Amino acid sequence: MKKLNENDFYVRIEKDDSIILISSVNQDDNSHLNKNVKVKFINNDYIRHVLNANFATPNQLHWAMPFGGYSNKTHDITLQFYNENDVFLFEMYLPKNEYHTYQKIDGWFDFQSVYTEMVKNGKDGDHFVEIGSWLGRSATFMATEIKQSGKNIKFDVVDTWEGSNEFYHNEFKKKYNVFEEFLKNTEPLKEFINPIQECSYIAPKYYEDESLDFVFIDADHSYDIVIKDISNWYPKVKIGGVIAGHDYYNSNQVINAVRDTIGDDITTNRLSWIHVKKTKELPTK
Repeated sequence: MKKLNENDFYVRIEKDDSIILISSVNQDDNSHLNKNVKVKFINNDYIRHVLNANFATPNQLHWAMPFGGYSNKTHDITLQFYNENDVFLFEMYLPKNEYHTYQKIDGWFDFQSVYTEMVKNGKDGDHFVEIGSWLGRSATFMATEIKQSGKNIKFDVVDTWEGSNEFYHNEFKKKYNVFEEFLKNTEPLKEFINPIQECSYIAPKYYEDESLDFVFIDADHSYDIVIKDISNWYPKVKIGGVIAGHDYYNSNQVINAVRDTIGDDITTNRLSWIHVKKTKELPTK
């Protein structure tokens, strides 16, 4: 069995900022995860909570309940992972989210560090695009980062807000008018978010070639659609810009689509793949 690493786990901070959800990522069918894992929650060098769990079942969820009254809204938190023999594996650092409200929005989001890094390295006049936003959880995070940076970064969000036929989208559509919920959730930050209601692989027609600094793809995860998304958005990114996307490790269709377009010239961050554009043509052409 291979050594566990950060990409094997999905970490999500829940609505009250003091509950953290940790689940295993369906990577290699989780065949290497049939052992116990210990997670220590550390703040100011003090262990606040210890979670003992077995992540053998793909995407099995494990909740770390409130730990000593500490909240990620006001405290930095470090998660240290150990194997079944109590040998240290790696740690995740979760900086405090004192300015963020995205946890209050329903949905999925684990690429905070990708967005934070893009804003940190961004400059006035940059243009970012998120493809697939759903109820606005990730878009709200990015908008808050842009607002706090004081930089003049344009941020477009592309989605049909119709979802796919996957069961979890259908469950959400029973609860919400998705687009109206997105607008409600992003209302406090609407000056930093420009929604574009369009199909993911058609929307690139609205942009000039080499006009974008960052594109993040998190729409339909089927192989054919990811191929279309990457192929159509790639020309719109500047040389030196970044094209990236989500669900790399828990979807073979995404993995294969990225490999068949971008190739191996990527880095990964949790479930995200990241590529710095170096040539006008896709690397595999």
